[in-house]
Amino acid sequence: MADTNSDEFQIQVTARALVTKGEDLLLVSNDGLIWYTPGGRLQPEESLHDCIRREVHEETGLQVKAGDLVHVFEYWEAKHHRHKVECYFLAQLEAGELDQDWADLDGPVEQMRFFTPEEVQAEQHIYPEFLKRGQWRDGTEIYMGVER
Repeated sequence: MADTNSDEFQIQVTARALVTKGEDLLLVSNDGLIWYTPGGRLQPEESLHDCIRREVHEETGLQVKAGDLVHVFEYWEAKHHRHKVECYFLAQLEAGELDQDWADLDGPVEQMRFFTPEEVQAEQHIYPEFLKRGQWRDGTEIYMGVER
């Protein structure tokens, strides 16, 4: 448990998409150095699946359909006084192609690409770490506990 006053912390729920093309995984980046899955904060009265559709489109221009929940990642961002819960869903690509000229409609995403499983394992700066272990693909562990 964090050693701060819980009244100071904001709880944020995020829906993130595991969009695949064959075995390749879509990742996005602000700067080309750190890579992560597309997704973002849940808005009031929005379902997790609707959040994924909206966020993936905003960040990449792609249309996806959210599927099964395969991982929950929970952690505290003490620096920003946030308790974050990230829900990772499989997502099926329905329409669109990656266009590097696409501008994120509501955020900092500047780059996007599909990574092969080998590239995911080799890339040092892919977050969260469970992506590198490939555990999301077999669906064996949905909740891993609090990441510290």
